[in-house]
Amino acid sequence: MAQIFDMPEESLRQLSKLVPDQEVVAATEAALATPARKSRAIPAACVHRLVLTNDQRQGIVARLRVLLARKGFEEGGAMLPIGHVYEGLIDLFSRDSRVVA
Repeated sequence: MAQIFDMPEESLRQLSKLVPDQEVVAATEAALATPARKSRAIPAACVHRLVLTNDQRQGIVARLRVLLARKGFEEGGAMLPIGHVYEGLIDLFSRDSRVVA
């Protein structure tokens, strides 16, 4: 089963850099190759449709959790800006999205 995520261009580019898995990069490139459309949730935003398998989604979450643990915090324990990016993407991909059979 495939899952659909609507994401802005910048988030897709960041995802492909953070998770260099060949299948995820191919999925982000395919999403970026389609025309952007207006977001229903945020009218001012334009989004691309990312289609992932459940295994890819779970792999992204696992990879981002490792990155968050390694690079997301400064020594004093405060979360770095990149840590907030990791956390946001983890939150997005931890939930099931629209499912296509």
